[in-house]
Amino acid sequence: MLERQVAALAEAARLLAAALEGAPLDTGHGEAAPTARQAQELLLLPPLTPAAGR
Repeated sequence: MLERQVAALAEAARLLAAALEGAPLDTGHGEAAPTARQAQELLLLPPLTPAAGR
């Protein structure tokens, strides 16, 4: 579980960096650019839960 969250955070950071370097974060129509929107969706991670059996 933690490995997936770390991987998702790393991917979100990469996407946000790409969005900041080359793509506008706001399209002007009230929605985020696709790269920024994808990064935001990755950051909406479920909360950490204790592993079963611990």
